[in-house]
Amino acid sequence: MRCLIWKVPLLAFRWSEVEKTSDDAGTVEIQQADGVPGTAVITATDKYGVSKTYTINFTETTSAYAGDMQWMVNECGYSTTKIDRSIDGNPLKLTVDGKEKTFAKGIGTHATSRIVIDISGKGYERFQAMVGVDREQIWQHDCQLGIPRLL
Repeated sequence: MRCLIWKVPLLAFRWSEVEKTSDDAGTVEIQQADGVPGTAVITATDKYGVSKTYTINFTETTSAYAGDMQWMVNECGYSTTKIDRSIDGNPLKLTVDGKEKTFAKGIGTHATSRIVIDISGKGYERFQAMVGVDREQIWQHDCQLGIPRLL
């Protein structure tokens, strides 16, 4: 059985402070974004003076995908859970309204699986999911699908 596709509206950010591990470890400079939309710039310099700069652009969105969020629990009954791919590493495909539909975003997992994402206190107003058996496996098994629930 292949269960997939969770979509959660709204996106929350968590920003962490960087802790220096020793006096000769180098430096990290962070220029915070002024807001959303905005840009943050992180410059890391090692103890030899070699620097690398990372730019992060923040934009507003009305949705976030479960595959892009931090998971509290990821238990996959066979192989490993895949982000935006089927359990076999192929594009995610479901039958929707009698026709095959390919999804760019989603979660490919195998029975018996459990994925837990803590969305409490993040301002989410609803949870929307499309769950099904991937087309590459539809002919192999009878199955029962569990609908995600909010704890």
